[in-house]
Amino acid sequence: MEPEEELHSFQFCEEVAGVEHDYRITEMAAHVFGVEKDGVVIAEICNDSYWKQVSGATLDQALIGKIGDRIEDHYA
Repeated sequence: MEPEEELHSFQFCEEVAGVEHDYRITEMAAHVFGVEKDGVVIAEICNDSYWKQVSGATLDQALIGKIGDRIEDHYA
């Protein structure tokens, strides 16, 4: 059995449209971050001079910015 690759992730809660959601951010290859919302993978984002979405269900740009801020704070 091969060892599993270690994934670096963290959780936080964020209120969106009056509802609090649980988010998990997982660092993937080439500085792409997977975004889970309430246990479901919803998107991937990356920073190429600004935070942008590269795949998944369309996220509001303000939410992408908040998630990006959380990532920057976590890895600071």
